[in-house]
Amino acid sequence: MLKDNQIDAVLGPGDSRMASVVLVAGYAVGAMPLGYADFNGRAWGIAIITCSGGETKMLEVMSAWESTFGHLRKPPPMQVDWEGVDF
Repeated sequence: MLKDNQIDAVLGPGDSRMASVVLVAGYAVGAMPLGYADFNGRAWGIAIITCSGGETKMLEVMSAWESTFGHLRKPPPMQVDWEGVDF
């Protein structure tokens, strides 16, 4: 479908079943981070899909994503100060 319609990449929610389905079909899948949830610090992002053998295009898109949005993502502060805690 991607080659027939001359589509290089498809972006979608990172927490959807999209990535699982296309992996079974043999397509390349990557993850691009968007940020962190305020309430628990969990990372979330977007999945990128390319045709089988489309890893070069995927890396180009991911590189552009990082250079455009990379400075906006800052990890949340640590919830617990683990220094001095005995395990």
